[in-house]
Amino acid sequence: MSNLQSYYRQLQKDEMITSRCEEIIRLFLDQRMTIRLCAENMCMSKSNVHKYIHTQIKDRYPTEYDQIRRKLQWNSKHLCINRKYWK
Repeated sequence: MSNLQSYYRQLQKDEMITSRCEEIIRLFLDQRMTIRLCAENMCMSKSNVHKYIHTQIKDRYPTEYDQIRRKLQWNSKHLCINRKYWK
């Protein structure tokens, strides 16, 4: 019985991770939200959203990961505030 319970818990965990990944993909690519807005919408921290993107989405959804990675690179190049003005 214990093996069955652990299998069921692992299955639930996997389904939760998959649903979060799909929600991040939907928000980031379809709704065109930023990392900050995705994190707000999903009640997660920005670092957790980045973690999901660069681990789970990278492994499970490689084409979507590539699109997200390109968008993140573009955002960091064109939308970031120049840090020299923060001093």
